[in-house]
Amino acid sequence: MENKISRYTLKDLRKINNLTLDQVAMATNLPKEEIADYELDSSDIERNKLRLLAKFYNIDVNYIFLEKNEKPTFEVDLALCEVERRNGMILKLSNSIDDQLSEICKMPEEKILYATGNLEEIDLFKDCIFEIMKINQKEISKVCSYFEKMEYE
Repeated sequence: MENKISRYTLKDLRKINNLTLDQVAMATNLPKEEIADYELDSSDIERNKLRLLAKFYNIDVNYIFLEKNEKPTFEVDLALCEVERRNGMILKLSNSIDDQLSEICKMPEEKILYATGNLEEIDLFKDCIFEIMKINQKEISKVCSYFEKMEYE
């Protein structure tokens, strides 16, 4: 018996993981065209392939075993609560990291010198920390905006 799989779910899983069809095909040993068909919801998927993809994406088979546009309201509500919870955790972690990096930058140069062992590396050290903070904020913004988009779809 074959099961219908939702295009929306498989394609989102691939995009969430920043993967191409070629990468998924190579990792699962499924033909790229077959995966593309599953994402377009234009073919049926066999149980063993469904399990393989679920295992690859590290999710429960039931998560991707939905008919096109079928999303139980209760499960969607639970997922949105989880998204909001994770979003909050990500922001708290980000702020904590930024606070710690800022504190390092405020340290007296003698302490940084002790840690790096080289006076010339102090400015480079601080520049690296500021760059990490910028990247951190940029990546956190991307993750949060992705979760916000998911919430309204």
